[in-house]
Amino acid sequence: MTSQPSDDRPEFLARLGLIPPCTVENVKQAYLEHAKSAHPDAGGDVSQFVALQNAYEQAIEYAEFRKSRMGWLAKQVENYVHQEKVVDYLAELGGKVDVDPIDWLKRSFGEDFAQVVERISRLKLCGPHIGDTQVAYLALERKVLGSLRDLDLSHSKLTDAGVPHLLALSNLERLNLRGTKVTRSGAEMLSRLPELAWLNLAGTDLGWWDRVRLRRELPKVTVVVDGEG
Repeated sequence: MTSQPSDDRPEFLARLGLIPPCTVENVKQAYLEHAKSAHPDAGGDVSQFVALQNAYEQAIEYAEFRKSRMGWLAKQVENYVHQEKVVDYLAELGGKVDVDPIDWLKRSFGEDFAQVVERISRLKLCGPHIGDTQVAYLALERKVLGSLRDLDLSHSKLTDAGVPHLLALSNLERLNLRGTKVTRSGAEMLSRLPELAWLNLAGTDLGWWDRVRLRRELPKVTVVVDGEG
C-alpha cells in the first residue's frame, strides 16, 4: 500500500514508499519495484541498495508484528535471550555494550516489554586482547548487531585481514580504529559501509599521502588522524 508521506511513519516505510497499515506482501512488492532501479546491476548506487535492503528487513518485521503481536513477541523473546548471551560474551572480553529501544515498538508494547525490544546500538571492545578473531565473531552475530551504530575497537590488534568482517555491520555510523594495525588498504574497504560518517584512524601506520588518498576515497566520511578530534 502506497500513498502520500506521513510525518510519523517509520523511516523504513518512507524509503519503500509505504504507509501503515501494510502487509508483508505490500512490503515485498514495494521492495521489488524499488530494487529494479536501485540494484547495482541496473546502475544503482551500492550504498543506496544496502539501505533499501535494510528498510525491507525492518518493514517485514513491522508488518509481521502488526499481523500477529503475540507470535511476533514470542519470537522477540527468543531473540532477546540470544542477544543476552552475546552481551555476556562481549562482557567477558571486557566489552561495554549500550542498548536502546526501538521507538515504534516501545510505543506499541509500552514499558512492560521495553527491555525485550531493545537493540544493541553501541559497543566498546578495546585492547590488545581483541583482534581479527573477535571481530569475525561480531560478523557472525550480525543479526543481533544489526542496529549497531557506534563501534570502538581502539588499540586492538585488528588488521586489514579483519576489516572485511566489519562490512557485515552495515548500519555502522561511527567506527574508532585508533591505534590498530589497519592500513590504507584495509581502511579503503570501509567505503562499502553505506552509513559510515565518522572514522578514527589516529595512531595507525598510515602515512601522510595515505591519509590524503583515503579522504578522497571516503568523501562523505569525517576521517580523524593524529592531532585531530
